[in-house]
Amino acid sequence: MMHSWLFALLLAEAAAPSPLQAFDFLAGKCWQGSFENGAVDTRCVRWMYGGSHMRDVHVVRGTDGDYCGETIYSVDGETAEVVFRYFNSLGGVGEGRMHSEGGVLVAPETYTGKDDRRREFRSTLKPLAEDRYEALTQEQVNGEWRTMMRIEFGRIDDAEAEAILRNACGA
Repeated sequence: MMHSWLFALLLAEAAAPSPLQAFDFLAGKCWQGSFENGAVDTRCVRWMYGGSHMRDVHVVRGTDGDYCGETIYSVDGETAEVVFRYFNSLGGVGEGRMHSEGGVLVAPETYTGKDDRRREFRSTLKPLAEDRYEALTQEQVNGEWRTMMRIEFGRIDDAEAEAILRNACGA
């Protein structure tokens, strides 16, 4: 039997605003955008466990084949910051913390490839309209931030996006 004080504590915690609310413009939707080289990135962002975590699954389809990845976002219980871990089909793993600056999500990330090479990235996600956002990713090279990609994503039909992800990644 749950004690009333424990139940009250759990209710209060559940009612507290979550740093993940900054993701509301992405959550529950699927998105698609194109790289300059013509490759297409399709992603779906979904809440997990009643909004306690968020999952972003994507596939990049290009001339070199499909590349799949998944990011799980959570709130660090000690710092109340959004933390994330990214996994991809190339065997790489990225980790970082994400915060909001003036409505733009900012994510510094340390990425380790299958070859154990470590790379430092900084990504931003900027809402442009209810159905569009911009993703910018930079890599730190010799102490300087260099733009790797800038993609404008637009909403895509959920069923269409889910079929693309299922066929490419088994997601």
